[in-house]
This record gives sequence, structure tokens and C-alpha cells, in this order.
Amino acid sequence: MSEPAEFAAERGRTLASLLKLVRQAKDAGSLREDLVLEDINLALLANEGIRAATPEMRQAASRRFAALMLQSFQTHPVRMPLPPAVRLPPAQGWACGRRGRSGPVMR
Repeated sequence: MSEPAEFAAERGRTLASLLKLVRQAKDAGSLREDLVLEDINLALLANEGIRAATPEMRQAASRRFAALMLQSFQTHPVRMPLPPAVRLPPAQGWACGRRGRSGPVMR
């Protein structure tokens, strides 16, 4: 089997396993009924987009993001303390806030 074919086969097995796991968690009442595989893919893609000054900061930010995503996927989220927040550079395209401050305006 060629390398691309092996990769495609492994990807198919991984997706089938993930789908089975999601179904089992939904059947047990642990996951939101409206959660779909695309939501998990979206979370993985978003996590991949985290940018930080150092690998350690990226890892810390990724841990916090994963904790937030896992809580959002749960039917009845258990409010556990989140990993510490990490100061990241502002996202591209964010306009300056009020009074000349940079970054998002929190309301």
C-alpha cells in the first residue's frame, strides 16, 4: 500500500474510532446531543492556530483552550478550575479599543 493510501486508511480508522467514542459518550449522557465531529475538528484546527512567544507558552495556552472546549462539549459541565491564562499577542485585525488601548474591548 502506498504512503498516501496508508495515511488515508489510518485517518479512516481514527475517524471511525472517534465517532464510536462520541456516540458512546452521547449515549451515556456525557456529551451534548448537538455535538458533531465537525465541532471536534473545529476545536483541533483552532488549537493549531494558537501562537505564542515560546513553545512553553503555546503549550500552556493550548491546555487552557482544551479545558474550555472539553467543558463546552459536556452536557452538564463540571466547573473545574481552568489552567492559568497565558498572555498571547493580539489576534491580527483586532482594532484598538476605546481610549487608545489596544486589544479587545471587554464589556
